[in-house]
Amino acid sequence: MIEKYCFGWGVREEIYECPLGCASGRCVEDGTPTNCQDEVGGKNIYEYGLVILEGASLGDYCINSTYLEEKYCFSDWH
Repeated sequence: MIEKYCFGWGVREEIYECPLGCASGRCVEDGTPTNCQDEVGGKNIYEYGLVILEGASLGDYCINSTYLEEKYCFSDWH
């Protein structure tokens, strides 16, 4: 997880490792998200997908002209 916050006249960021996973912009506390819906039903790199996890919408996106960040639901959070 990357946390960003204001510091003086600028923005700082810190990277944290979430032992039980990261979801909806926060570390998962008990390792089991309560609700995950995947509009395309899993990994599909040739179709835009949207995952709704605990009320937050997370969409696939291109990191750059070569790499894709694919979002999908899975059950093993450890």
